[in-house]
Amino acid sequence: MSNTILWIILGYLSGCILYSQLASWLFRVPDITKLSPDGNPGVFNAFQNGGFAVGLFTLAGDLLKGALPLFLWRMTTPGWKENTLLPLVMAAPVMGTLWPAFRHFSGGTGITVSFSVLLGLVPDWRPVLLLAACFLFFSLILVVDSHY
Repeated sequence: MSNTILWIILGYLSGCILYSQLASWLFRVPDITKLSPDGNPGVFNAFQNGGFAVGLFTLAGDLLKGALPLFLWRMTTPGWKENTLLPLVMAAPVMGTLWPAFRHFSGGTGITVSFSVLLGLVPDWRPVLLLAACFLFFSLILVVDSHY
């Protein structure tokens, strides 16, 4: 139980790391949250406003910050499948991304880290890749507008 609480906290702190802002600093480009109209520190804005290197760094960081804590928790927790706190361990990196303590609780949308949590839960990338492809298809190609 205490092991799981520790991993929930570590997962949240991992989610608080906004790799787009770190990439902006490392690659010496303007803060992408200030360049994008929505102020979102996500992967799309990193590619669009920071370039390929910033976008790739942000994508890799966002994938790791969700998958790694969950994967390590699974490796250190016997009987993890029956653990009733599994949903909180999965949600912690996403919550850290949505409401990062180090950015006045104003973060990104949590899309990439949500997919990465699935990778940490089921490390077979094919179903996650299929879900990501469906998301991209309905977000970029066949945009469904629910407002009339």
